[in-house]
Amino acid sequence: MEIDLTGTWKYKVGKDLSEVEQYAEQLKNLKTAGLGLYKGVMHPIREYKVSGTIWYQGEANNDHPSEYAPLLQALITNWRERWDMPEMPFLLVQLLNFMPQSKQLLESGWAGVCEAQLQIAKEVAHRPGRKL
Repeated sequence: MEIDLTGTWKYKVGKDLSEVEQYAEQLKNLKTAGLGLYKGVMHPIREYKVSGTIWYQGEANNDHPSEYAPLLQALITNWRERWDMPEMPFLLVQLLNFMPQSKQLLESGWAGVCEAQLQIAKEVAHRPGRKL
């Protein structure tokens, strides 16, 4: 099926890209650029209206899975405060089953992050007062 897109388009520029570009250097190394990521990606859209969040992330945390749950909880709390939406839905997409199968039990940071995601989904991520 083809959709004809010719004609006059109406649009509104949401943000000036120069506001994001000033953080380009900080965004180059995504593993250590927490502040740069926030300022370059989230801060420019802080005034946008949102209905909720779908979060898919965690691969970079598999080296330190014990740190993931408190960081994710802090992120959810921060975003709910920033958007003044204490019951903002925060949906978590659990990491894919990525590791090779093994008949032996192995330590896995990946599994630790998945477990942390499950814990936060049960305790924090859903809207308060709503049963999962």
